[in-house]
Amino acid sequence: MTITAPAYHKYADVVSPANTVLFADAVNVAMDGHFYNPWMLTVPEGAKPNFHGRHNLQGNVGWFDGHVDSVKPYLIDPTVVSTAGGTNYPGYFKNNCGVITTFPQTAPWTTMTTDANIPALHYYFAFNKDSGG
Repeated sequence: MTITAPAYHKYADVVSPANTVLFADAVNVAMDGHFYNPWMLTVPEGAKPNFHGRHNLQGNVGWFDGHVDSVKPYLIDPTVVSTAGGTNYPGYFKNNCGVITTFPQTAPWTTMTTDANIPALHYYFAFNKDSGG
């Protein structure tokens, strides 16, 4: 078995610290509806929309520069994705869980997830905003 070490970055690699997520409110919702704690926040096209708007329908985000904001999650319409891949999308929607993104709240999720939009989806997670990496 081969074990690959995780990628490490220096703080200097973060081009825009005020717009790069360091940590945030997150939760996972099981298929039976109960919560369990995630070990990480997933990127927007990840398997689980687990950014949790648990404080007056907003979630707290800690940014690399040290400031904290309350942000409204972009909720994923469960009628579009249902329980694809074993993810309880209706449960995430019901519990105000979504993603952090620069996309307007009116953009349909299916439009957001096209390859052309991946850099915009990754904006808050990318260390280099120009390359999306």
